[in-house]
Amino acid sequence: FGKPVTAQPGENALDLNTRMRGALVRLLDEDRTTWWDAIRRDARDETPDGAGPDAAPWRRVWEASRPIPRTDRPKAWR
Repeated sequence: FGKPVTAQPGENALDLNTRMRGALVRLLDEDRTTWWDAIRRDARDETPDGAGPDAAPWRRVWEASRPIPRTDRPKAWR
């Protein structure tokens, strides 16, 4: 579920919150795509914003709750 995020010595709450948000955004990106793609986007500083699309609140909720597309898997029973 991601690396643990703990407060660093001398770190204030705002900096800790920023690091926690970054970790959550990377996990959301990984959940929507793949682990490898999320790592590569993070290395290029191209991780999508976790706030969702710039639209009305109901559209952001709709987009965030959209089912993840299934990949075609072979059927277990024929």
